[in-house]
Amino acid sequence: MNSLSGAVGERLRPWLLTGTAGTGAMLAYFFVQALRSDPELMKEVIVGVLRWGPLFVICAALIWVLDNRMKEFAAANRDSATQQQRMADAMQQLAQKDDIERRELKLTIGYVASQQEKILERLDEVLTSGRSKGAHA
Repeated sequence: MNSLSGAVGERLRPWLLTGTAGTGAMLAYFFVQALRSDPELMKEVIVGVLRWGPLFVICAALIWVLDNRMKEFAAANRDSATQQQRMADAMQQLAQKDDIERRELKLTIGYVASQQEKILERLDEVLTSGRSKGAHA
């Protein structure tokens, strides 16, 4: 999760909850007012609910269960996203560590190669001076 979207989401959450609750309360108020003003509509709603019978209760219970499961699902997804972010951070640290080790290895090999060249040059000088001394003797 991006820190910017997380911060924006945290700022918007209270407004969204307030807006959703307000909208639901307003719709419920208008629905109740419509039922009170039109007794015929109230009878139709009651008859409709009674017509469903136990199916109405089953559907309401199913909606409630699904709502609770969706909250659990959202929490599980949030936890999963957090764990994935931690894993990505750990992998990035491993990659950085590998990059540092690779750079150190290159520097070490470069140093050894330069020292080896110096040793070979010095050995060449020693051998050359030994030959020239042996030729003079």
